[in-house]
Amino acid sequence: MQLLVLFNDRGLDFTMNDIAKSMHIAKKTIYRFFSSKEELLIALLDYGFENIQKEKQKILSSNDSIAKTFRTSDDCNAKNSMPRLTFVCW
Repeated sequence: MQLLVLFNDRGLDFTMNDIAKSMHIAKKTIYRFFSSKEELLIALLDYGFENIQKEKQKILSSNDSIAKTFRTSDDCNAKNSMPRLTFVCW
């Protein structure tokens, strides 16, 4: 998700125009789906927390050992790692 990369690189110091440029789309395309930068950030947080909940449910319903669970979550974090914002995969 390009917004996540931008957020991790620059924190809150970016504009909708920066997002549009990084995605190679027009700014008005973003505004078609999100009315403000704040709404877009809320959607980003919702996306992250949804993924956390999904992974948590997988772990809770799994019969795997705790060691295997941690190895799996480490693999997931290695694929999805971000310098400042890391979505835990469990």
